[in-house]
Formats: sequence, C-alpha cells, structure tokens
Amino acid sequence: MPGRLLKMLPDFLAWQAYHTMAAPVRAAGVGLRGDGPLGHLYRQFLRALVRGEWGLSLVDPATGHRSTYGEIAHWLVTIGFPDASVDDLKNAKRSTAKLAAQTIFLNEDVAQLLRAIVEQYPGFDLEQAMHPDHLMEAQSLFS
Repeated sequence: MPGRLLKMLPDFLAWQAYHTMAAPVRAAGVGLRGDGPLGHLYRQFLRALVRGEWGLSLVDPATGHRSTYGEIAHWLVTIGFPDASVDDLKNAKRSTAKLAAQTIFLNEDVAQLLRAIVEQYPGFDLEQAMHPDHLMEAQSLFS
C-alpha cells in the first residue's frame, strides 16, 4: 500500500488485508488500489448495482421506483462516503470496469459497508460477492 508506514496496529491490519487479497483480486482481472478491501467492495458493489447483478437492481421491487445515480450517490454520502459521486456510478457501468465475483474480503470496515448495503438492498447475494474464505463470517453478520 503506497504511502503508508507500519507504525500502528491499524497500519499492519490494512497492509495484511491488502497483501492477502492482492493475488486473488488480480487473478480475477481487477486492479487493486491503495484503498484496500473497503474500496474494492465499494467499486464492486457499484458495478453490480448498475448492471443488475448479484441480486441488486436500481428498481425497488416493492415500489417500482427506479433510483437515479444522484440518489444513490447521496445515499453513499450519508453512509460515510463523502466523495461518492454520480461519476462513480457512470464509471461502474463502463464495459472495462470488471465485476469480479467472490473477491470481497471481510474486515471491520468492509463489514460496516456490507451492513449498510444489505439494509438498503436486502437481495444482495453474498455468495456472489464474498471470497469463499470470508463468506460464512459475512453471513454471520446478518443472522
């Protein structure tokens, strides 16, 4: 992870997560950025949402309301992503933005976003998203 030093436990945990997930994520053909597992989940979630994959849809099945990119970006800001933008969703729709199944690694930050996603989108398919080594732990967040 560029620009970080291993001075404190959170630094080590961030490095460990990045190191652990690097090979499987790259093998799936997806680039890995310095924002680690949380950033990876953020981008993969957006890609799945705008493409209607992993049990996600822009259309609310209960009301038939189709969410706009602006509404989704606003929701993301309210749950703790102050830099979320409509452009993030437009980028997620690009054919070059790969949706890589079973590449999400669970840590504390990822668990927090995962809870928010499942609360907003109860149909989110954890089996499609989560790396098999982290699936049971992710499922336990919701049981």
